[in-house]
Amino acid sequence: MRAFAGKLKELIRARVGPPRHDGNEGSESSLLREQVTNRDRQLEKLREQVTKKDRQLEKLREQVAKKNEHLKRLPKLRMKVTDKDRQLEKLQEKVVQAILNGDGAHPNDIRPENIVWIIGSPRTGSTWLSRMLGELENCEVWQEPFFGVILSFRDNIANQGWVASQNFILGDPNKPIWLNYMKQMFLAVADVRFAGHGYLVVKEPNGSVGARLVLEAFPESKVIFLVRDPRDVVASQLDAVKPESWYGRARFESSAATARFDPETGSFVFSQPTSEEEFVESLSRDVVASVTAAQEAFDAHSGPKVFIKYEGLRADTLGTMRELCSTLGLDADEGQLARAVEEYSWENLPQDSKGEGKPRRKATPGGWREDLTPEQIKVVERITAPLIEQFYSSSKPRS
Repeated sequence: MRAFAGKLKELIRARVGPPRHDGNEGSESSLLREQVTNRDRQLEKLREQVTKKDRQLEKLREQVAKKNEHLKRLPKLRMKVTDKDRQLEKLQEKVVQAILNGDGAHPNDIRPENIVWIIGSPRTGSTWLSRMLGELENCEVWQEPFFGVILSFRDNIANQGWVASQNFILGDPNKPIWLNYMKQMFLAVADVRFAGHGYLVVKEPNGSVGARLVLEAFPESKVIFLVRDPRDVVASQLDAVKPESWYGRARFESSAATARFDPETGSFVFSQPTSEEEFVESLSRDVVASVTAAQEAFDAHSGPKVFIKYEGLRADTLGTMRELCSTLGLDADEGQLARAVEEYSWENLPQDSKGEGKPRRKATPGGWREDLTPEQIKVVERITAPLIEQFYSSSKPRS
């Protein structure tokens, strides 16, 4: 009987098939998987929010650090305000003295031995260097007085053969007189503009064409001769004079025309490059003229002096600044130097103040390889070959 019942069950199973499930188990699994997925997404969003908050906190920490740094600089800012007040008082006293004496004669508070000239050529990092020096407690900075430019106009006339003429007011026979008066004029203007409580750093790369006469007038002064690869200099200048750049082509051309004195008319004749190749040639010749004049003046100078390459300053800023101050006898402790270097480091400059078309463009030695076209490189290397040979012999022009 039992055997029969067992066979009957097997027969029924064979006819009906295996037991069926109603599908609820599969639906529950799918639902659970969906819930897990949703939880994962929520967790990912929370992680993103936490990361965002962390970034915001990091920015706040940076802002607090900058605020603290600014607070540290408050004493120096107060000192600058005090210095400006003193300058105003000095100017008022001098005006009164000039009225009483009828000549305005007065002693200079700016001492020639405390003047530090920066010479070389434009776009060599002279602004960066001068600003770091300006952060030192005992330094003030005069940006581009163009004193050398004024003196170089004398050479434009003298080169016509008048340099030995007694009739020429700026001729060599009269040099002891007019050069001393030019020196006194510079000191008088500096004395009014600056407090004179320490060193006066004069950034004068554009005036380097007149560096020989500048340093002849100031043999006691200190000198920094700053040089950069001329190919990078020209690349930087080409970026600066783009129509949409920070300086602009029109502004450059209005100040960079080549002047030639015409003795027949007694006036200067100005000319501009007529092609892009001529423009690059003109820039290259200007670099050679500035650096060559600065080199000659630097070699002849008997006072404290230091030679610096931009590439070395960029590679080891703190070390170079330390050596510079030591060589020139500038009083600066390690903390001051470190803060000055940090304040004006490329990495700490605001993003919107650096890059293509900005005054602070690239800060990358050797960037000319990407910035200049092959044709421009040939022109620049042909004209600036003497500078490349002298200062960058490991990177000679291609034959």
